[in-house]
Amino acid sequence: MSLHEVTDSENVGIGFFAAFLEAIVLQPTLYWKNAAASGGKVPFSLKPSVIYRGTSTAIVSEMQMMGLQFGLTSVLQKLYLSTVLGVAAGTAGTTGQEEMSFFGEVILASAGGALSALTSSPMELIMIQQQLRGGSMLTQARRIVTVYGVGAEGLFRGLSQTMLRDSVYTAGLLGITPAGQNILERRGHSERAAGFYASVIGGVTCAIGSQPFDVMKTCLQGDLEREVHQTVGNTFRGLYESGGVSRFMKGTFFRTLNIVGTIYIANEVRVHATRALLNQRSSLLK
Repeated sequence: MSLHEVTDSENVGIGFFAAFLEAIVLQPTLYWKNAAASGGKVPFSLKPSVIYRGTSTAIVSEMQMMGLQFGLTSVLQKLYLSTVLGVAAGTAGTTGQEEMSFFGEVILASAGGALSALTSSPMELIMIQQQLRGGSMLTQARRIVTVYGVGAEGLFRGLSQTMLRDSVYTAGLLGITPAGQNILERRGHSERAAGFYASVIGGVTCAIGSQPFDVMKTCLQGDLEREVHQTVGNTFRGLYESGGVSRFMKGTFFRTLNIVGTIYIANEVRVHATRALLNQRSSLLK
């Protein structure tokens, strides 16, 4: 099952639904990841009232981010198939499975992830500020824009690191995992086993690869006052001097747990939803 087998709007809907599920189930791991990566700015807690603070923002953030990642990657895959390989991928039902290489899927997914960061970055900044200060999503958004502006010092603080992180993350979510599942299934594994193995491989790979960017993003977005983390360069030097390479890996365990869970849920939703849509389409044609 591939993204280009259904329409772009259907892929956006699949991404929305998958994100809604995983955002609710995995919110604790997201909070603990932010606490570990922030260097103390976000306090560690086991209290549900604290852990689930900002969950509404997290759900909105995850839904728009994953919906965009699914939709943008679908568009890019179809453009690649139609313009580079000459496959008529502009309509639903086109598989193009044999024409789309493993690395092609990974690269296109990475590009889709980088573009999705244009909206996910400000949403995550608002969520982090909610976790620090409380208040509603609208209240924090208004405060950030009023005090710090819309640019790189305010709402879009940490954008470059988010784009790098999301490009690696989406490469795992919509590149390594679906392509890896197809390979494992062709080698005799069941769909369920192949999906699980591919999700773990894709999740661990992109979690570790994107971890340093996520740590820097969290530090920058958690310190709008610029008390410690003034710029990207200053943040990198400060983190390295405070703990070397290991400082960039803080929060890796909880983040890896979150990402593997996210990718597994999203991949299962993608496979079953795509099959249901194709079956429905096929039955209507009979």
